[in-house]
Amino acid sequence: MSQTLPQLIVIGATAAPGNDELPQYLDPICIPDDNPNNCLIACVAPWDGSKPDFQPVSREQFEEECDEGYWQRLQERQEFSWNKRLIALSSEQPPVYMIDKQAYEIVQKMGKTALEEVASDLEQNQYEISTDERIWYASRALSDDPFSLLALIALERGHLATETLKDLGAELPSPEKYNSSLEQLARERSWDTLIDIIATDPTGKNYLKIDNRSYFLEDFQDDIGFLSELNEKIGAPDQHCGHTL
Repeated sequence: MSQTLPQLIVIGATAAPGNDELPQYLDPICIPDDNPNNCLIACVAPWDGSKPDFQPVSREQFEEECDEGYWQRLQERQEFSWNKRLIALSSEQPPVYMIDKQAYEIVQKMGKTALEEVASDLEQNQYEISTDERIWYASRALSDDPFSLLALIALERGHLATETLKDLGAELPSPEKYNSSLEQLARERSWDTLIDIIATDPTGKNYLKIDNRSYFLEDFQDDIGFLSELNEKIGAPDQHCGHTL
């Protein structure tokens, strides 16, 4: 479809993600400012790598999808632009529409904050439901860096089905191609417990190496029940839903 169209106004989004699906980029739904009944879905970043383009949809379908809770209407209408992204960051706030570079930076920042909070909880030997939610959030927000996925696999191993673990592992690069700025950050900030848990995980040990046994392993190397206790604190498997950006 040609992009030489009248000015488009963003009025909605093609998803209404819940807490277990955040953060998430959304496709904006637009209308020409001179024809509000002509809706267009802007496929800004097609999953199959095809060229960004518009997909027409009836106004009736848009209203039905919103009423059923699959799509959502946006109260604040903004002018559409190809260099902007619509992103849901929190279930307590509506999606925000901003320059794509700024959106990416915000997602990265929030993901690192979530990962740091997970590391902090582990250092204090406490793992709450909120911690569990943060590691999923971090893995989705920081999906470009394999360290976040390694952390998710290691922390959730006792509560995910074998097939799910296999699917998550398939998203990792080979150990030979592993490169992670997040691991460097973790070492710089002494997230020792998180690093040790990943490095002793059946998957993580192929990626992370520890030269010297840290205080964490020294404290718990004889406590064979520690990891099972940690898993108990994480929660039941049906509380989780992996979803990546």
